[in-house]
Amino acid sequence: CSYCSSQVQLIYLLIILCYCNIWHRVLQWQGIRRSASWSEEVEWAILHAKGRNSQAEVYRMTLAAAVYHIWQERNCRIFQQKQRSGEAILKMIVQEVHCRGSLSPRLARQLQNLK
Repeated sequence: CSYCSSQVQLIYLLIILCYCNIWHRVLQWQGIRRSASWSEEVEWAILHAKGRNSQAEVYRMTLAAAVYHIWQERNCRIFQQKQRSGEAILKMIVQEVHCRGSLSPRLARQLQNLK
């Protein structure tokens, strides 16, 4: 894996295990407190992220932003030999979610409650 330098590079390792708790910290930012395996996270997402309520929409935006920025980081490390800290990646994810969410008053209210 280009993020944690382990030998195994599977997509679920890249997204959940190999990026030094970024996803866990993103969930904490949303007020979600749980430690789950990738399969448990997928199950939870299938059950709880379907709705049109603001919490489900923010979760989906966050998941998409996290996958995108972590994949971008992977590509930067492989193809440009550049790397950012986990904190920098987390800030980019949070910033993107806030920017996208600010376009909807309902989502903006939900995001105001997040630290």
